[in-house]
Amino acid sequence: MRQEPSMTSFKLHPAWIPYRFGSATKEFVFVAFIISFLFRRLSLPLFSWYGYTLLGSFILVRLIGLVLQWKHFTYQLEEQELLIEKGAFVTEKKQIPYERIQGITEYESLFHRVTGLTSLVIETGSADSDADVRLEMLSIQEAAQIKEQIESIVTRQHDPEALPEVATTMLAPNQEQYAIQFKEIALASLTSLSPLFFFFLLYSVYRELSRFLELDDIINSIVSFSTQSNVMRVAMIGLLIMLALSYGVFRNYRLYAGFRIDADQRSIQIEKGWESVTRFSIPKDRIQALTMRSRFIHQLLGISQVKMISSIDPEQQDKNTSAVLFPFIQRSKALDLIPKILPDFQVAPRTLPIPRQAIVVKLCRTVLLWAGIPICLWIMFPNLRLLAVLICFTVITSQILSRRFSTYTMSPTLLHFHQGGLAPLTYWMRRDGIERLELSESYVQQRLGLATVTVTLHATPAKEVRITDVPIEWAKHCQRWYIE
Repeated sequence: MRQEPSMTSFKLHPAWIPYRFGSATKEFVFVAFIISFLFRRLSLPLFSWYGYTLLGSFILVRLIGLVLQWKHFTYQLEEQELLIEKGAFVTEKKQIPYERIQGITEYESLFHRVTGLTSLVIETGSADSDADVRLEMLSIQEAAQIKEQIESIVTRQHDPEALPEVATTMLAPNQEQYAIQFKEIALASLTSLSPLFFFFLLYSVYRELSRFLELDDIINSIVSFSTQSNVMRVAMIGLLIMLALSYGVFRNYRLYAGFRIDADQRSIQIEKGWESVTRFSIPKDRIQALTMRSRFIHQLLGISQVKMISSIDPEQQDKNTSAVLFPFIQRSKALDLIPKILPDFQVAPRTLPIPRQAIVVKLCRTVLLWAGIPICLWIMFPNLRLLAVLICFTVITSQILSRRFSTYTMSPTLLHFHQGGLAPLTYWMRRDGIERLELSESYVQQRLGLATVTVTLHATPAKEVRITDVPIEWAKHCQRWYIE
């Protein structure tokens, strides 16, 4: 039975006060630094009752301020909007219409898990970060009730007649569709550039510590010890490689541990996190396109990353990684799961290859863009002529592979484009998610019967996808498909 919105004002859990107080540690450190600086200028002893009084007064005032903030913060679910009221001395009211709500993110830090509480971020899609509502330190039951009521109200506003069926389906327990495995994280990490960041991190730590400590003698001793024999050299190199690989795995594990996807008819829910857990929901009708990309090494292993292009603000996507659908996944597995999770993105069973004559256009385009670099190296730096030849070979090979493995097709509701090459990229674009579709022809394309289709997606901000060097007949058919 559907629950009606409550007109009662609610408060956050009292644990919000110590939670925010702990988050203010940086402020206390900064104030202590300022006090230390002033006392040195005034030739006063830092560890005296003067310093303790100033720092203690600041902490006390900050604590009283947090208590007043908590006491005067209330939220209320009304019929048409979410009402937030806050302010101890000046009352501020924020009204969030339900139709502006684009998603609800659930976040649990270590403190949340210890106290058995959670936080909600209600996203409006506005570029103004203050437009989002943060309800920190809620009980699990309160958070679930708020999500249920908001989703029920939004569903009723979109389709009042279908409320009973839709709401029942939407609020039913979700079925897990995908959960990342540790071996997937490890394999993707070992074949990525993540281990290289270990050496940059090591160098950065060395530079920072060398400002305060004399590390040259220590480093020289380690190098001297490790180079005493070939066995020691191999052991030291092996140790560095193992540490770099371990760091790469740990780095990606922190990002994607616990990553799983649940889905219902209206939205998909993504959960991730190790130290802290984040849960967020993305409405399926806001997903305008999908992309699948593989780096060169990942391509050899069949590993890809699938991302979503949606109308949700990109700052919010970066904040919670909501743009990622599958961080690391076998391409064949992704092609099997995508239609199950997102039925609107049915993968086309058959695609058309880019015409052979397109290689002429691609090579001409390559000459205009890249020819200057190897020519300059060949003329001005004779010692780097081998590098110039290598650049030419790499660029030409990339264009040949791009033509050889690029494909395209369309269905009644979907436009598909696969761009081949050293780092292949695949697009699936919904017809109703396309804001604009344009045709263009260069002089060379006209002579060869080719064209470029530029697709502008209805995303935030607008995203352009160029399908280059397709037959002009198919390009015109694609334009009619979009208009009709």
